[in-house]
Amino acid sequence: MASKMTRYQRHRMAENYLVIWVDGNIDMANQDCQNTMEQLRAVVNQVNPCKTPEQCVQMLMENQEEISFVISSGAFGQHLVPDIHDMAKLNAIFIFCGNKQRHQVWAQNWPKIKGVHTTIKHICDKLATAIKQYNQDHMSEILLEIEHEQQAVQDLVTYCQEQYQGNTNEIKIIQEFQRNYKASNAIWCTNSDVSLVFAKEALKMTDMVGILFQITIDPTISSTPFASIQEVSYYKEEEEILFTMHTVFRIGEVRKLDNNRALYQVDLQLTSDDDPQLRELTDFIRKEVDGTGWYRMGQLLLQIGQFDKAEELYLALLEQASDDSDRARIYNMLGE
Repeated sequence: MASKMTRYQRHRMAENYLVIWVDGNIDMANQDCQNTMEQLRAVVNQVNPCKTPEQCVQMLMENQEEISFVISSGAFGQHLVPDIHDMAKLNAIFIFCGNKQRHQVWAQNWPKIKGVHTTIKHICDKLATAIKQYNQDHMSEILLEIEHEQQAVQDLVTYCQEQYQGNTNEIKIIQEFQRNYKASNAIWCTNSDVSLVFAKEALKMTDMVGILFQITIDPTISSTPFASIQEVSYYKEEEEILFTMHTVFRIGEVRKLDNNRALYQVDLQLTSDDDPQLRELTDFIRKEVDGTGWYRMGQLLLQIGQFDKAEELYLALLEQASDDSDRARIYNMLGE
């Protein structure tokens, strides 16, 4: 497996992002700056240093394709953030300063600021998290468009039978799933038995924090599919609402509910597909990865550095290829 996979490894996942570090004190001859750059490049492949806010703004304005992240000094940040905050392709801003308390006062007014930090390690951790979240959002859209054939159901059944070999009760559940499964009634597979499995696992974790999501929905502006499943739910009295997988919420207030327990409430607002910022970001994501279905998933896995998983996926697609055109396409991605 030579050319194609190796070429992607050399380019690494970071080149899908524009990362800018803006600070008037940047001097790459200085050991501290070199150490900072080295730690940032452990997260992303390329970091673009700017010594003035104007350079940062210009670089962001010239960026037409890549999702961008900005690391700004506290001294520049207070004046730079208002100029760049609403740029559609700007994903997150991180403030790197020596006086956290001072800069938190103004930073809390800007949602894209993902924290005020005094160490580069904290910046790197937050940057890695933001990139991971972006990749997950990208992947969910691709998963939604993949059509699963009957073979996928059979593969799942075979795997589960191997895992629960000798467990009569579980095997019966698997056989029932195999006989009755239809995509249109997939929600029924999450019955009380499945819920109990999740609940029992959760009880073993004593270090968990409870989160109560309070969701506000305005049906007059939201085009995101959602529906009441009260009539088909195992627990009808719960009046549950089901949201489609690609649902996007805006995060509002986060507050602790009980001083004696680790329990928080997070207010969420359901966004509309017509939301200008969301639409622009979604259009960009669609253009970022070519192809459809599983082929698009393979492209995404390559871009985020999951080369082994991409190879595994393409080999599975090769077994299912129906004509020479598909096989040639897959061999090309495998570099053979």
